[in-house]
Amino acid sequence: MKKTMPLANSKDEQKKSSPHATTCLKPLSTSKNIQSSALSDEAFDPVVPSTVDMGEITSEVRNEATLLKAGALQSAIFNSANFSSIATDAKGVIQIFNVGAERMLGYTAAEVMNKITPADISDPHEVIARAEELSTELGTPITPGFEALVFKASRGIEDIYELTYIRKDGSRFPAVVS
Repeated sequence: MKKTMPLANSKDEQKKSSPHATTCLKPLSTSKNIQSSALSDEAFDPVVPSTVDMGEITSEVRNEATLLKAGALQSAIFNSANFSSIATDAKGVIQIFNVGAERMLGYTAAEVMNKITPADISDPHEVIARAEELSTELGTPITPGFEALVFKASRGIEDIYELTYIRKDGSRFPAVVS
């Protein structure tokens, strides 16, 4: 015997259970396929099944909750002003420049995204020295610039090193890059 749980059938009952959004469950082609979508109270559709098989949706709800938690954690990390996140495309052009990077370096994301590489905001003498060190270590010529900053990582080799960034105001900022 399947356990069923009655759903709220009125708009007032729905509001009591969720003050921010209403989840409206609508059956698709069979009773085993249930689609959930968040709707604002203004868009509430009162056509709702009177019962739902809880066993059928429990794992979907758990999976959705896990994804929501993971997304919230990623968002919190990315939006943290305490951590700088800078990511580039394959050519080295900055594609991600989070709030922490803005705060630490003084540039806005708009000033750097799709315009410059991390090498452009790094101490040029250190970038040249890194290229020379890697060329010696790996026995292959490495060009100073973006290639020197990502050579190991682009080949799946763990790479953590210190580098000095140059802030927008010209001051220097020591960083650990990974």
